[in-house]
Amino acid sequence: MTTTQTVSFWVSLIIAMSLWVQLLLRWTRNGAIALQPETLPDYISILGLFVAVPLAVIALFVGLAVYVALNKANSEQNSEDS
Repeated sequence: MTTTQTVSFWVSLIIAMSLWVQLLLRWTRNGAIALQPETLPDYISILGLFVAVPLAVIALFVGLAVYVALNKANSEQNSEDS
């Protein structure tokens, strides 16, 4: 991966995470999310919103970075073989 691609991935990851945090804060202020869960569904929704979704977003960005890096390495290898 080039430096520009790496910086672009980091910037987009930071922007995506900050937007997610702002959305969670808005939902908390509006009362859509209970930060002191009382029932099992409350615990599950908080776990999903605060842990599972951010991990899925990070995994998506890592997978995309790996895909780009492998494609670049493959194309460089093919150009050397020719």
